[in-house]
Amino acid sequence: MERFFDAVFVLRRAAEPGWPLWKRGVFYLYRVLLLLCAAAGLGAVLLLCAYGPYMWGVFLGYFRIWQIAVLNILPVALLMLLCYGITGRTWAGFLLGGGVALGFSLGSYYKLHFRGDPLHFEDLLIVREAGAMTTGGRYELFVDKRVAAALGCLLLGTLLLFALPKVPVLRPFMAERRLEGFSGKGGS
Repeated sequence: MERFFDAVFVLRRAAEPGWPLWKRGVFYLYRVLLLLCAAAGLGAVLLLCAYGPYMWGVFLGYFRIWQIAVLNILPVALLMLLCYGITGRTWAGFLLGGGVALGFSLGSYYKLHFRGDPLHFEDLLIVREAGAMTTGGRYELFVDKRVAAALGCLLLGTLLLFALPKVPVLRPFMAERRLEGFSGKGGS
């Protein structure tokens, strides 16, 4: 397996110091694009929770107008990119960003089931009340096929991205710049 990673340059563990700038750029861009594709897939899966107890046609309606799908998937992708930038690992960015997005999606899903309206921003201010309602026996949380599919996609995507060699995002470029300043090669 190690030979396979060495044969395809985007799958190597680290960028070679002698690589030209374009090759290093492709090497790091690959990880960002891979995370964006994973985010788009998870964002589409999270739309399964968005229509609550209503008919399947509501879910398909999200994709009839492409702007609706983009506006629903883009926040998930941006959150994952932010987490990737913080951690430097694609799997951690996917897990953290996807976990937060899944939490909001499930909150909206259960609120649609119990009350018939989606999760709004002001609902976040009364999280304690919602917790008391579920533990007090007024509402019973359940796991159906859609919730299980969303959880499974989050875990499967995390495991697949974890198998990718770990490469920091910006540290190699930043380290070269710092070394140039100290070695006297670059700058004035």
